[in-house]
Amino acid sequence: GALCPELVRKLACNRWPCPDDCIVGRWWDAEPCSVSCGGGRQRQTRDVIGQDCSSAKEQVVNCNTWRCTGDGSSPVVPPPPSTQHDCIMGPWSQDGPCSVTCGVGSTTLSRTILRKGTRDGKACGVTSKVGPACVLPACPMAGSERDCAVSGWEDKGVCSTTCGAGLKSQVRRVERQPRRGGLPCPLQLSRVVPCRLGDCVAKSLDCLVGPWVSGVCTTSCGGGKLVRYRRVLQASLGGGKDCPALTETLDCNTDPCPAPVTPATTTPASNSNSN
Repeated sequence: GALCPELVRKLACNRWPCPDDCIVGRWWDAEPCSVSCGGGRQRQTRDVIGQDCSSAKEQVVNCNTWRCTGDGSSPVVPPPPSTQHDCIMGPWSQDGPCSVTCGVGSTTLSRTILRKGTRDGKACGVTSKVGPACVLPACPMAGSERDCAVSGWEDKGVCSTTCGAGLKSQVRRVERQPRRGGLPCPLQLSRVVPCRLGDCVAKSLDCLVGPWVSGVCTTSCGGGKLVRYRRVLQASLGGGKDCPALTETLDCNTDPCPAPVTPATTTPASNSNSN
């Protein structure tokens, strides 16, 4: 018999770009300045996330460098506002398996908020989004899903009569071609079926004929005969008036024919000189 198909195969996954190995946030004040004026020292820290990060997480900077008043305690100018902090978010990672167990589905990506933004700093973004498509082995198909599928019969045009029994055309269309050895599509996609639009109402109609059409006179003069005729345009129905005569014979060319012309005869001349 036929050999079994492959039972295991490898598919590509997690094809989105990897995040930077090292993510560094902004500096923010870890403790207040050592003095309120005249120049002091202050410790600052920042978030450093990821592998192989060599950036420093702490630093000491000068602070409150404005001149003090006479008593050495109050600053001449007000201190600047506190440092603003941006939101820091972790890298994107796949959250859960593929949305389907077979066929083509989708994945979900998520990330966490490592530190929320403060004051007027940069706000945090979304924490989840739709990831790339995931392709799993094809789903098995039921027998009915492999067969050809056609629509129901639909009327095409109207009934051939306005009353009584008639005929009308119907068509259907192929909605799905057969797959994987399913049943083929039927050959008949159109048919003619009976239709009925109610009983016809009987009514009386008189015969209707067309105009006279004349033939040719039998003679050109001296009186002859010609025959003229007309056609039936609508026969009488339901006791209507019968059709009149469709042919009749009439006199024609009644003028007398002219007398025939007799050619003149010549008499030979007598001989007056006789011996």
